[in-house]
Amino acid sequence: MAILQSCCCFQSLRTGCYASVIYAMAYFSLNTSILGTFLHIERPYWTGNGTAPQSKSFLEPEKISETTVVFHMVVLVCAGCGMLTSIVLLIGIYFDLRVLFIPWIFAMFLATAVDVAHSIYLYGLDTVEFNPPTAILYTIDFFLLILNMYAVLCVISQYQELMAGRGTARFEQTLKSRRQLRQVN
Repeated sequence: MAILQSCCCFQSLRTGCYASVIYAMAYFSLNTSILGTFLHIERPYWTGNGTAPQSKSFLEPEKISETTVVFHMVVLVCAGCGMLTSIVLLIGIYFDLRVLFIPWIFAMFLATAVDVAHSIYLYGLDTVEFNPPTAILYTIDFFLLILNMYAVLCVISQYQELMAGRGTARFEQTLKSRRQLRQVN
């Protein structure tokens, strides 16, 4: 039996999976654009032409640490993999190929784990001052992590449904036809 029976306010897990993958594509493309811009600015540092990162952040007011630059590079790689696996997941949902769900689930778990590790690292720094912008950022990050995990649960549930022989497009059409027949009678 699947973990979830429906997903994202939709009646079917299949439709919820489409919503989850669209959300993931937006999430990963936003991460890619923001971190791509950041790493472009920090290009002199990571190519060896600078001694320290030059960017500033309200999480690290003086200068960002070298570890944060590494975290940003890892998050950028995870976001790129997430975009690719989202396309693979779309194909998997459309053609009911559950094996194509696994790369996306792995990429989403990895991106979430890196985000949690980065948040813990930043929290452990002595430079982080908890003021309203910092609190808002951590709150948004918390809700994004919850949304990521919900999307993963939705996709895992659809995977389980496909494993059980349910959840295919044909199966959903059969269910819709039965519901319509009951309403007519």
